[in-house]
Amino acid sequence: MQTFGLVDGKTETEMKKMVSTIIAVNGRFRLKNTVYWKSAPKTRSYDIIGIGNDSTVSGIPSTKYFKRIADISGKDYSYYDMSTTGTWTQKPSGYAVTFQLPINKADGDVKTMEIYMYYEVDKLTTATIKTLNAFGDYKHSKVTVSSSVSGSIGIGSGGISLTTTLEKKFDKISTAQAQWLDIYW
Repeated sequence: MQTFGLVDGKTETEMKKMVSTIIAVNGRFRLKNTVYWKSAPKTRSYDIIGIGNDSTVSGIPSTKYFKRIADISGKDYSYYDMSTTGTWTQKPSGYAVTFQLPINKADGDVKTMEIYMYYEVDKLTTATIKTLNAFGDYKHSKVTVSSSVSGSIGIGSGGISLTTTLEKKFDKISTAQAQWLDIYW
């Protein structure tokens, strides 16, 4: 039986959950990927979050946005540590952001995190688009890496791709594919 409408993409592991979605906004469509860390990973270096898109659309650079929110809990209180700092990789086939995970602070430890990014897309064709896809992906560094990994990133319908040498330094999570069927855009 065929499903009509929007189907969010979801992937979950023991440590994190990833949800990709498509949102109608401004007469266009926004592709969004969100990763929820259930607990802070042991290694906190530079991670990568991204979304691949169909070849019938292209990202609009002025609409890109990234945010990392960490729940810091201390002995007597807790607070949120937020950052919008990251290095963007923009390709016709998708966008990705390389960013630094927060470390524990003198006044508290990182407990959970929410990381998300999005961008809007424009059509590259005059034909009617009937289906729109967003391919959410996330790469967590298992060892300490530098921010220069952003220069080696590919992004597309297969998610985030790295060189063979770099690929070994990051864990894998299945791509979360969101799909809007019968969109007629």
